[in-house]
Amino acid sequence: MSQPFRSLVKTWPQNAADLLEFRTLLEPEVAALAAQRLTPAGEQALLGSLARQRASAAQGAAQGLIREDALFHGLLAQVAGNTVVLRVLETLRGVLQGVRDTSLPAVGTGKTVSDHERIVQAVLAQDQSGARQAMRLHLNDVADTYRRAVERMQPTADTSQPATPELSS
Repeated sequence: MSQPFRSLVKTWPQNAADLLEFRTLLEPEVAALAAQRLTPAGEQALLGSLARQRASAAQGAAQGLIREDALFHGLLAQVAGNTVVLRVLETLRGVLQGVRDTSLPAVGTGKTVSDHERIVQAVLAQDQSGARQAMRLHLNDVADTYRRAVERMQPTADTSQPATPELSS
């Protein structure tokens, strides 16, 4: 199932940005569902995830935090209790590994952890609107950071060429 996504990300950097935009359409609702469907086990799992993220950030273990970041987003989908969403996010997790490798160090470990803390606080308070908004802000930051990182890596663009590919009918 992930193969079409993998080839998209590898062939054109804009496609990674499109996948991030897709996450922004999906994951705020996942956070809202997690707030609505929170169980005591889900609460403990989220708090454990935050503890591991804080420990990785404190140790300066960027790779550990990148791994925990991916697990955190999957955990929210588990708490939300929607198997289809969980499978889609699991599929995207591997595809977006390169995006995490690019954007997480640029955003900074502290920012990622504090964003996740805000999301968890809203979920624990069973504040669906707050969870939705916290996730939306987090993913917008990630997308903006990824876009800036890609721009820094690319040579100056030739403005005579179209910025997006032509769509065929």
